[in-house]
Amino acid sequence: MGLFQNFTWNPLEHGDAENLRWSSLRALEWGAWPAFISGPIVPLLLPFFEWWKVIGMVAVLTVLWSFIRYKYISLAIASFGAYFVLLKWVTCPAVALYLLLRHEYMLALLAVFWPKLSGLLGIFVGGVRIGALQEMFMNKLGYLKNRDTL
Repeated sequence: MGLFQNFTWNPLEHGDAENLRWSSLRALEWGAWPAFISGPIVPLLLPFFEWWKVIGMVAVLTVLWSFIRYKYISLAIASFGAYFVLLKWVTCPAVALYLLLRHEYMLALLAVFWPKLSGLLGIFVGGVRIGALQEMFMNKLGYLKNRDTL
């Protein structure tokens, strides 16, 4: 995990409101993690595999993720993922241009719009309890749930 430590959010460098906002964003992403991180990956696969197989695999992984997401939280992986998806700004247009040059217009459109379309894969996982995930991230950051004492 040494590689990920440079990307990990440090709660001591931020106030409570920033940590809460960070946890909320990571919870949104974590709820459908495979669909989220597929942004820069799927366009790269489109020239080599049939589009429906690529999207189907992301959908299957997203459904399988629904059995894991509430059992495991990693600050390092969540932090790294937030930076990793920025690669979509390079891969999506580059692959779309390549596909346009090959006259594969529908695949080019899919490559460009995949980051937006991947958000629709959330329908495969049903409702995501963002509050529960956010609380898990906050606990990982060192915040403990307030407990009433009698």
